[in-house]
Amino acid sequence: MTMTVISSTLVAIFYDPLNGRHVMGCRTVQHLEPQAEFRLVASLLDGEPVSLLLDLVEASGGGEQRPMCVYVLHLTEIMGRASSSLIAHKNKKGSIDGRQMDRLHNVFINYEQLKEGMVVVQPFTAISPYKTMHHDICSLVIEKNVHFVIVPFPRKETGANFEVHQAARSIIPNVLSQAPCSVGILVHHPITGFGQTVPLQYRYHIKILFWGGADDREALSFGGRMARHVAVTAVVLRFLPAVDREMDEDLLQDEDLFNEFKTEHAENERVAVEEVAASDVEEAVAVIKSTEKDYQLVIVGRRQAWNSLLTEGMDDWSESPELGVVGDILASSDFADSSFSVLVIQQYV
Repeated sequence: MTMTVISSTLVAIFYDPLNGRHVMGCRTVQHLEPQAEFRLVASLLDGEPVSLLLDLVEASGGGEQRPMCVYVLHLTEIMGRASSSLIAHKNKKGSIDGRQMDRLHNVFINYEQLKEGMVVVQPFTAISPYKTMHHDICSLVIEKNVHFVIVPFPRKETGANFEVHQAARSIIPNVLSQAPCSVGILVHHPITGFGQTVPLQYRYHIKILFWGGADDREALSFGGRMARHVAVTAVVLRFLPAVDREMDEDLLQDEDLFNEFKTEHAENERVAVEEVAASDVEEAVAVIKSTEKDYQLVIVGRRQAWNSLLTEGMDDWSESPELGVVGDILASSDFADSSFSVLVIQQYV
């Protein structure tokens, strides 16, 4: 079988992230029709835990008879000036050559077989320098009209030196600024390296943090989709400012979506909603830690509506600004002993 190879050099030349002609249809979870096919790019670097990504993908399908297509993208660094490439391991007829795939692809192909037609998996490999790897991700998003892309947040614990770690991290801001769809940054703590790999007795516990704004609305929409899965238990923490916000269009959208979420899941015993007051990040972190349980995933928007209250005094010590204020805290050493992963979401607007 002949693999499909797309030159990333050509993509870099012709790809214009601001050109509206590339964007077709809905590119967010919030605005996706309930029964429409959900198209997702799930990317992973070498050394990252495959099981965490697979468990997340299973939950994001929403269960029942909702079609989903997952484009599994293995990001592989190439050194020097060698030609970059984006390799498709499955042809249009669905034929694959297992000899050309690695463990990541094989895990997801086995998952596709387990789902018996409910999930279609399309395996890809991107071979390129870190500095241009976002072109591979964005070109796949455009070509496949993807709604959501998951990119890994490289951890220092993987053993890479500082320069390599920084180069791998550079993928994220480039994807955030150029991907024409919503983006989820997946962060794992050192002790969350082993997951379930979707066993028959699959169970997944998530927590959704909601302040408001477009990113938090996308996070709530993504978490709400996951909550439809019969094996997913969800807790939503809605943080309310100590001082009432002035009513504006953004706040109206927050209220509408939050009410829609509560109405949809009113009879769902696996979903709980809590509202808490917090005037700053310290109070919010205290609330998060006080309610910390055996969650596998915490979902939060990258930017929050009342952002000035959250960011005051925080910029000087932020280690990972690409994660936003709350995401940066959840990824920090303060939560190093936590067993959950973090999904930081930015909505495409």
